Amino acid sequence: MKRNFWDVLDNILTFGYADKMRGNVGGSVGYTPVTAGDPCTFVQREGGFVTIEDVIRLDGQRVRTGNFHKFQVIGSSMSTRDILQGDILLTSPCNGREVRRGDFIVIDVDKEYYRKFKHETARYEEKLRQALMDVHPGEQLEGIVARLKQMNHHAIWLHSNVQRLGEKLELARRAYPERELMLSTTFKNGNLRYSLHPVDLIRYKVEIVARKISKSKVSFWKPKAA
Repeated sequence: MKRNFWDVLDNILTFGYADKMRGNVGGSVGYTPVTAGDPCTFVQREGGFVTIEDVIRLDGQRVRTGNFHKFQVIGSSMSTRDILQGDILLTSPCNGREVRRGDFIVIDVDKEYYRKFKHETARYEEKLRQALMDVHPGEQLEGIVARLKQMNHHAIWLHSNVQRLGEKLELARRAYPERELMLSTTFKNGNLRYSLHPVDLIRYKVEIVARKISKSKVSFWKPKAA
């Protein structure tokens, strides 16, 4: 196929940016907020407005962004995974049963769960987590811990993490006794925290992360599993 002048110029200008491509910043484009931490804790929204081009270059390919649902990250609980407050997440609809370990997922916040079982008010509609593994109805803590150890999930060797996981599991079983759960992770002050939520509340999987790196540039990359 014959390539026109603008395609050639585009390739020259973006050479060397295969996995972190430049884009434009500006305008007044808003995105759906997704909290990276506790959905009951209000966090001042930062990062400004970022305009994502209709077509970006990623891993040597031209990617159309119009089909992605875009979220803006609120909070810094995923900073240890290189997802920062203000980043834009380009996501695709996801069946919770298709999620794999390490995927970053957007989950609907069950506000009734927070009201009834934690006696708190959820302030956000969606939360961001990193998937670890599914948990079947009736599965006991000992079996979950054994599976995590087999997966070389080193954090589970800490007694404090086992204790927190047990507390989370007990609460989740009270709220969702017959539903399949997803065990996922987030962080608080840099320390790993577990989260359990129904698989059927998973809505999106993060495909691309976009970050404003200067007044006029945006960097793009695919998130990597820990």
